[in-house]
Amino acid sequence: MLIGRGFNKGTEYDRETGRVKYAGKEFVPDFIYIPADMFIEVKLVKNAEQAKTVVEEINADLVAYRTQYARGIFVVYDLGAIRDVSEFTRPIEQNMEVFVCVIKH
Repeated sequence: MLIGRGFNKGTEYDRETGRVKYAGKEFVPDFIYIPADMFIEVKLVKNAEQAKTVVEEINADLVAYRTQYARGIFVVYDLGAIRDVSEFTRPIEQNMEVFVCVIKH
């Protein structure tokens, strides 16, 4: 997706870099978009139980990434477990400058 938009790896974006240490744990964003001071995380939701786990992961990521990045995007691939997208995204998007994109499959 980033390469398709013409971004250059290493100067505009990078993959699995930008480590953040928080409360004795290390968090590594899937991608960082350097010009926007932004992290990008990709999640996969296969079932309803995993949807709950993903919300917990996102909340943990947010706490850590807020210490280093100004903005964030969570791309959530949903295989049919998220019934109400708005209910899923609204509380997360209330945090800093965070956007959640749910892609239904």
